[in-house]
Amino acid sequence: MPHESSQRMPRVAVVTPVFNKIALTLRFLESFTRVDYSPRTIIIVDDGSTDNTREILAEQFPEVIVLRGDGNLWWSGCTNRGVRRALEMGHDYVLTINNDVIVRPDFLSRLVATARAHPRSLVGARINFLEEPGKIWAVGASAHWDTDLVMQCNCQGGQEDDIVPRLHDPSPVQALTGCGALIPASCYREVGFYDDRWFPQYHGDSEFALRAARHGYRIFVDLKAVVFNNSHNTSSETNIFSRRSPWFWRPLLGLRLRHCPRRRMVGNLRAYGAWFFQQVRLQTRRAIKKILPRWLLPASST
Repeated sequence: MPHESSQRMPRVAVVTPVFNKIALTLRFLESFTRVDYSPRTIIIVDDGSTDNTREILAEQFPEVIVLRGDGNLWWSGCTNRGVRRALEMGHDYVLTINNDVIVRPDFLSRLVATARAHPRSLVGARINFLEEPGKIWAVGASAHWDTDLVMQCNCQGGQEDDIVPRLHDPSPVQALTGCGALIPASCYREVGFYDDRWFPQYHGDSEFALRAARHGYRIFVDLKAVVFNNSHNTSSETNIFSRRSPWFWRPLLGLRLRHCPRRRMVGNLRAYGAWFFQQVRLQTRRAIKKILPRWLLPASST
């Protein structure tokens, strides 16, 4: 563990939303048993699982706090519920992290040490691919106001041996994913919680970080604090009307309305509108193809 002073070690609440996939949750908790930072409480927010998640966790990990949802909380709602419990319990930091990761034993002690060395900061872990451990999935995220998705992971697809030596550690970034983000409890009291209406599943973590930055918080990634993400578990759905999709129209519009620089707002919204109606046409065509008999569809041109 990195050197710490003789002061009381900060208490960390680990908040993890889950919905079914108990095997992933058990693998995640098993990896956490080797974490070398002990003043921690794990809070699992189970949003209506039907695979006996609560019963299995009570039997195998009785020390874990399990909060119940009704199946309509999604990521932001689940995380908010866990954060509120953490604040009630008097924790100093909240670590948001997903259940589809495996963590290095020293990652949390490194995050805490970096956070203590940089007051009023949010500190994220470097995320690598679980399937290719030497390949980077994200070093934080950045806003790209000239793209459709807007928020993109930094250094994605790069090899750690090539990327990490060229970066300052801790590395300043614009935003963090919610997977391995250590946030001071005071930040939630000052900034608020995740917006579960506009950002129910995706981009709520990034929007929160951008909002925190407006309140004077700095955003870092500790390059030596590493978690391994199961990228196959990330949704690949492209339906812009589905909350399960990273392309859900509401978060992409919300990011623009709240955080796009004013000088670029008009052009950005115009581009967003063009993209939105193009997606509507594409999805309408797909729906029609599923409904109409094949012989009624126009022949495709070659």
